Amino acid sequence: MSSEYCVRSHPELFTVDVDGVARLVDGGAGPVELAATQVDAAGAAAAVCPAAAIEIHGATEEA
Repeated sequence: MSSEYCVRSHPELFTVDVDGVARLVDGGAGPVELAATQVDAAGAAAAVCPAAAIEIHGATEEA
């Protein structure tokens, strides 16, 4: 299922594949480590995703 809402809202992160499924722009389905500049956009995309299909997990710091 894809509502494509994440694609319309954040085309810098998401695209739609030939089957109509939303994917990350890099072609993967996740999980992926985001650049610092992408974190806010990904959080916003997760907040508006009607299927709750986008999960954001916090980074862990190494000691």
